[in-house]
Amino acid sequence: MDAAAIRDFDRIAGEIGRTLLLAWTGQTFALGSTPIWVRNVAVALTLPGEVRP
Repeated sequence: MDAAAIRDFDRIAGEIGRTLLLAWTGQTFALGSTPIWVRNVAVALTLPGEVRP
């Protein structure tokens, strides 16, 4: 794992831990737009057929 993956893992684990603690104590909560959940993603669309110039 590289440093970025380890950092992301730590952040995700922290959010999961926070969520479990809130749930176990009966608190109400919602996941927000924390950067580990919300990222800009490029999406490619593949369609059947041949490529024409």
